[in-house]
Amino acid sequence: MRKILPAIIILVILLLLGGIFWLLANISPQPGETSTPDAPDQVSEVFPVEHYTGEIVSVASTSSKMTIKLKNSSELTVNDFRQIPNVEKTSEGFYDLDGSNPLINLPYSVLYSELDDSFSVSLNAKPLLDTRKRFSEDFLKLLNISEAQACNLNVFVGVTYDIDPILSGTNLGLSYCQDSSSI
Repeated sequence: MRKILPAIIILVILLLLGGIFWLLANISPQPGETSTPDAPDQVSEVFPVEHYTGEIVSVASTSSKMTIKLKNSSELTVNDFRQIPNVEKTSEGFYDLDGSNPLINLPYSVLYSELDDSFSVSLNAKPLLDTRKRFSEDFLKLLNISEAQACNLNVFVGVTYDIDPILSGTNLGLSYCQDSSSI
């Protein structure tokens, strides 16, 4: 019995170490730990789309256009991002612009509502200043518009409580607009 006990203890320790190693190797990132990929071959500059060929392209190459209402009720013609295969229609009149493509690891998520022509943006990675700037720049390219035009769109840029409890619920705005909040 004395010879078996040390062997059992060693076996249990090895199993525990193996289990811990397996958990560490398979753990997924927690909310807020999203990072922007550095490798240019992983994602394109603007809301990448994976075509069936595996080619990743920018949405700015679309020739399809759509009209969006501005805050003052006038209209603006922009790239029709709804036509991009990776954009998901989540329910009637709502579009998830970042989609569910695992190659897309954007530090923000975007939901567009046709009902009121609004964009709801969640900044999902810190530093928030860099994430907001990246989204603001990508947004111009996505729609093919100027900063002044973007500032007249209905855009809510926010963070969740788990990213920043103090700023959650606040419209941070686009980085280049006068009404944007300081971060």
